[in-house]
Amino acid sequence: MRRLLCVCRNDLRQRIRDRSALLLAFAAPFLVSAIIGMALSGAEEFSTTLAVADLDRSPVSSEFLSLLQSEGLSNVLDRVRVYETATDVEQAIADKEEHVGIVVPAGFAAALFHPKEKIEINIIGNTDKTLSTSLATALSEGFAHNARTLTIGLATAQAVSHGKPVEQARLFAALEEGLDSVALRSDFVDGQVKPVEFGAVSMAVLFLFLSSMFGATTILTERQEGTLKRLVASPARPREILGGKLLALYLLGVLQMGIFILMTSLFFAANWGDPLTVAVLTISAAGASLGVSAVILAFSRTEEQARGIGSMIVFTLAIAGGQLTFGAVPDLLQSLASFLPNGQLQEGYLLLMEEGAGGNMKSVIVPLLATSGTAIAGTVTLATRWRKVLLA
Repeated sequence: MRRLLCVCRNDLRQRIRDRSALLLAFAAPFLVSAIIGMALSGAEEFSTTLAVADLDRSPVSSEFLSLLQSEGLSNVLDRVRVYETATDVEQAIADKEEHVGIVVPAGFAAALFHPKEKIEINIIGNTDKTLSTSLATALSEGFAHNARTLTIGLATAQAVSHGKPVEQARLFAALEEGLDSVALRSDFVDGQVKPVEFGAVSMAVLFLFLSSMFGATTILTERQEGTLKRLVASPARPREILGGKLLALYLLGVLQMGIFILMTSLFFAANWGDPLTVAVLTISAAGASLGVSAVILAFSRTEEQARGIGSMIVFTLAIAGGQLTFGAVPDLLQSLASFLPNGQLQEGYLLLMEEGAGGNMKSVIVPLLATSGTAIAGTVTLATRWRKVLLA
């Protein structure tokens, strides 16, 4: 154990003196997070203007317009202006009088009665107002889904109760009454993760796993340069040498995450949640990073191979786990992220941010299991191939 700690201490000294390692581990993630923070600094005060043309002029489309003009959406919709035709809406968007437009086509309400018929609400967006377009799309899709669900439910209920075909006029009246209960709100509430905090979590996880790749390549560089052979010739046993180097990587991972969390808390006012739970999750996160390092070491013979295998693993994990997509990913990737250690790790930190001081170990039990499992699996894999790493 004494020799293992000695190897660990020497490795820590070398890596702390390595400026490129310090840049990757500490400076780069903080600078990238700062850039993301500045880019998203106005996201919490986001608001837009909306042009609407109701070509259907039915009780249902009128209810949609009332919903858009409701107080619940006033904090994100500065102005909702009604236009007569779709051409007027397009012209308003082209002239940049409005940010985004919604056109409810004729026949919209009638389409609700036919489950197999596609419901179309036209969104007219502006290329430099993508957030506004996304908001208009989400509002339209949400209303159309609720309207169709209510329509089918009411039609079924009336048909069963009266035992005869449903009168469309009566159903419209019932549908309008039902839609009054549909509320769309977009308030920013206490405990919601801010965009800058989401960016900080993503960058922390991304650079932690990037460090795992460079940690593995450093050990293989020492093997190519003959440093490991000299260590193997020393009184220290091979497993103590490899264990000491892995322990150094692990401690650097904990230090990297700890410093990053502290810096983002001080400079970005990021609320990472309950300190004790965050500390436990961070310790487990460093273990997951070490597991990835161990896998890269186990299957790489040279520094170049380690970079290739490591890049493939780390960036595949980053894309699938959500660190490079900021949530704008297909449902398939979102589902895949829940099976990946970095995806679970990111989810764990975000859960703690949402819950604030109310977060506890139960909140992150799945991320803890995922990261701990990665650490164990990677270490066991390397344990079966350690001779090839040190003695090849």
